[in-house]
Amino acid sequence: MDPADPDKKEVRRPMNAFLIFCKRHRSMVREKNPNLDNRNVTRILGDLWANLKEDEKMQYTDLAKQYKDAFMKANPDYKWHNPEKGMHPTGLLPRSPTKEGLDFTRADQTITPGKLAGKFVC
Repeated sequence: MDPADPDKKEVRRPMNAFLIFCKRHRSMVREKNPNLDNRNVTRILGDLWANLKEDEKMQYTDLAKQYKDAFMKANPDYKWHNPEKGMHPTGLLPRSPTKEGLDFTRADQTITPGKLAGKFVC
């Protein structure tokens, strides 16, 4: 969302072929496996997608392209950016620090053996 314009809603990217496939088949997988959580339903959908024949995948790929073309026509100035890229969850530190400036040669003498996960670690 643009802080300068609080009424402007950020548009979501168009669905890719796999997401369209999932949207169409998720209810079927849920009906056959009512006790599965969403993560495992998605795993099944991923397996189904991986085993789909190329001509069947092409139907979803073509549909995704149509969605994308219509989306870009409706939002010609749209440019996707990852707002979280390079940020720590708190927003204070880079997520992946560089090795520059870090001294890995000096051992921290305050670390002592202790119990971890119920086992004695030396």
